[in-house]
Amino acid sequence: MPELIEDPCSSPKCTTPVLGWEARCQFCCVVWCAEHDTEENHECVKLARLGWDERREALLKVKEARKERDLQKVIDQVTAHQSDLQKEIHSLRPGYECKLTIPDLQTLLESKWYAGLNVHFLITFANDETKCLLRVRQPYVPPPPTEIVDTVTTSEVTTLNYLRGNGIPVPGAWLPRHLSSDLQRFPFNYFIYEFMPGKPLKLDKDPFNPLDLSADGIRKFVEEYGKMQIQLSTLPVPLPRPRIGCLFPSSEGDEKVEVDPWVGGMTFMKPHPPYFLGPFKTQKERYLAHIDATLEYISKGALYKEKIIDDYLWHLELRELVEASKVLDKEIKEVFVKHADEREDHLMVDEERNVVAVLDWEWAYVTTKEEAFSTPKIFNQDSTYTGLGDNSLREAEKLLIEYYEGAGRPDLADCVKGGKLYTRLEMIGNYDPMYVKWGFREIFGEDIPADFNPPRQDVEWRVYMMRRYEGHEGLKKVMQEYGWSMERAEREAEEWKIRNEKSSKKFREEYAKEREKMREEFRKEYEEKKKSELTGYSVDKE
Repeated sequence: MPELIEDPCSSPKCTTPVLGWEARCQFCCVVWCAEHDTEENHECVKLARLGWDERREALLKVKEARKERDLQKVIDQVTAHQSDLQKEIHSLRPGYECKLTIPDLQTLLESKWYAGLNVHFLITFANDETKCLLRVRQPYVPPPPTEIVDTVTTSEVTTLNYLRGNGIPVPGAWLPRHLSSDLQRFPFNYFIYEFMPGKPLKLDKDPFNPLDLSADGIRKFVEEYGKMQIQLSTLPVPLPRPRIGCLFPSSEGDEKVEVDPWVGGMTFMKPHPPYFLGPFKTQKERYLAHIDATLEYISKGALYKEKIIDDYLWHLELRELVEASKVLDKEIKEVFVKHADEREDHLMVDEERNVVAVLDWEWAYVTTKEEAFSTPKIFNQDSTYTGLGDNSLREAEKLLIEYYEGAGRPDLADCVKGGKLYTRLEMIGNYDPMYVKWGFREIFGEDIPADFNPPRQDVEWRVYMMRRYEGHEGLKKVMQEYGWSMERAEREAEEWKIRNEKSSKKFREEYAKEREKMREEFRKEYEEKKKSELTGYSVDKE
């Protein structure tokens, strides 16, 4: 689960709340507070004492054993409640006998009907070709609060049924019994949805080309993606007051929907109840709320502490740019459903790579047309976007613009042309120094404050930002708590300059020597050639 919330320490009887990515051991998968985060409590510490090759092999075995243990637990839980589950499934289609197939562990492993979060069990009906799936959440330690699980499930099921009811090829779904009745909940999280044909789309990628396909392959992918987007664009969510958030059942009933808080996780929430934020009246309000929540997480040390000061400063920079943006402050006239995890394998395709269904609508949200039809990260995951800040249109985006214009949808083409604003802002809460910072500034265009002109080098940028936001109370607190001061930042910047100058000088000297060596070799070669021309004798004949 992507939720970043306060978890109890795994030590028995310890009530200390723990918050942060680094609090959960990536190998042991348990949470320890500062007091109990000791070597004795980490089984993986023994592995750390091994050599690299031995450790890698041992860690792979640990992860494989944990995966099998978790999958077996799911199988055992579903088996224990098979009878009640079949009654629930039968109530969804009265008159049809149903069968819930529960494989053994080896069969499940071979089937690949499981992922990092979910396990799927096939449901068939007698004398009928209809198939459904029971989707069960894999165990998570500690488990997320039921308030979060139930809210996420309700939003996803509502979104699926809204799209399905309006002709979009997604599976219909049913809420689990404890959310639609007063029956007791099972000790695992699940819901039931229709089985969809096809197989997940897989695209080859490399650091220099996010879509490593032939010319025909890229065009095929773009056209199939564009067809699906055009279908979604004909389905603005009917709301008396358009808002940005997630879909939930309307209090009015009659299969109507309404937009309520944003259900996304990561840093776009609170670490304690009430967990979720929104809905929002404008994009500006939405992004400021996300940035403010992220700043709170950073100040609590919940993200990656080794880059905490730059993380905080970068989000302050984004906050100033978002605050000044006229584009993000526009009145919202209509909203559309947007998939939250477009990694290409959410598209189900047939043998000819035609899209036949779209899956994984968990955390899907409702937003403006400009964002909903901007291109996702899969169009931009290359080294120039990351390391050079290149916001130019990629080849696939140009083809998508061409497709939209040919289909009579220049409005969607305009969404692609201006889409880098939303693609870049997806990085809120995920600071990465590998992404150059000017790539994020450029997308704000003329809305950048006139006096905002930070240096490009990170060490100098840090000093500039500390001065710019020196009155910010949150920054003062983070600097004090993590040992930062203006003097330290200036010293590191000066040391970097000295190292850079020495490195540049050394490079220039080595380059000059190499050039001189090349000149000398060329001179000798020239003299030999000239000599052979004068004597009529070629050195090549020797």
